[in-house]
Amino acid sequence: MWLHLHPWPGEPAPDGVAVKARVCPDDHGLRLSWMVEDRLGVIDWPVVSEEPGRRDGLWEGTCLEAFRGGADAASYEELNVSPAGHWQIYDFFEYRAGCRVDPAVAKPDIRVRTGDGVHVVDVCWAMPRWPSVLRLGLTAMVRTHAGAMSCWALRHPGTQPDFHLAEARMIELVSLPSS
Repeated sequence: MWLHLHPWPGEPAPDGVAVKARVCPDDHGLRLSWMVEDRLGVIDWPVVSEEPGRRDGLWEGTCLEAFRGGADAASYEELNVSPAGHWQIYDFFEYRAGCRVDPAVAKPDIRVRTGDGVHVVDVCWAMPRWPSVLRLGLTAMVRTHAGAMSCWALRHPGTQPDFHLAEARMIELVSLPSS
């Protein structure tokens, strides 16, 4: 099921743009998808890279993001994915603190599809360990050709756009015991 992301209430959404996301857990981790409608061609889409890799600062352009953490833990992870295929995963020990990049983290599988003003980015994000309850937030940063940025999320709980807030991770996935 596609979930509608909403632009930050204090900023107008770019004309003709809509953002949706979905999550499907499986035995290996999370399968995430973002569908970005850009019917008027206003979004500044990066060119798909022939050699995608880890990059910092992806949120400075059009970027799709996911935040995951246990329900009772202050620590969380942030996944950034560029439609160009670049990616980065950050680990935080608590809210916006203790940020580190683990070089041993496996590259997520990223696939980009485009057509008729619709861009779909599919990501498989491995999870070696599942907490009993996983809280997930799905977000996007959208940059227009004019340079305007808009912040999209399922929920904007703060007084400013802030995807790191635990309250923004509103999807709960519960692990069922193995039989």
